[in-house]
Parts: sequence; structure tokens; C-alpha cells
Amino acid sequence: MFDAIRTLHESSVRRLPVVDADDTVAGIVTLDDLVVMLSDELDSLSDVIEAESPPY
Repeated sequence: MFDAIRTLHESSVRRLPVVDADDTVAGIVTLDDLVVMLSDELDSLSDVIEAESPPY
């Protein structure tokens, strides 16, 4: 995910092809898709931190 974000930023594009092992295009990932995925990951991380933090 982070490599894709870096590539989008460095290339000034908003979409990247997703290819399989045979280099056949399997789909397209957009910057918006990656932002949603990153947000979901941060939410999950927040849940773990909250669960592991001692109560105050």
C-alpha cells in the first residue's frame, strides 16, 4: 500500500493498474481507494492501542 501511495505521489497520477503474476491487468487502484484503506488500518490500530492501554 505504501509503495503504491509513493508511486502515485512521485508520478503525479491518481490511478495505478493492478497486475497479476502474469502481468495481466487485474484492476485499477485509485488514490481514494488507498486513503480509505489507510483510514481503516488506522482505525484498527487505534482499537488495538485502546484495548492494550491501562485504564485511567
